[in-house]
Amino acid sequence: MTAIDPKKYVTFKRDDLEYELEDAVVIRLKDMFASSALFAYAHTVTTAIEALAMTRPCDETSELICRLSDLRDYMTENALAADELASKVPD
Repeated sequence: MTAIDPKKYVTFKRDDLEYELEDAVVIRLKDMFASSALFAYAHTVTTAIEALAMTRPCDETSELICRLSDLRDYMTENALAADELASKVPD
């Protein structure tokens, strides 16, 4: 049995608070590992953007690249915020 309780945090989509997400993981910004995890996620998204830009015509990927760019920026902003807040060992 693991010491980490996967039921400690419950996640919901903001627009549907009746439905608990079963495939979500919570990373608290105060977690001492949050910044590096979120930066890694952002860098992975950047790699996907670069690969799409190199392998597909622009008209096929422009909307997807915009969505991925927004996701990358969101994760980077949260990584920077986590870097400022990091103080807690995960529980």
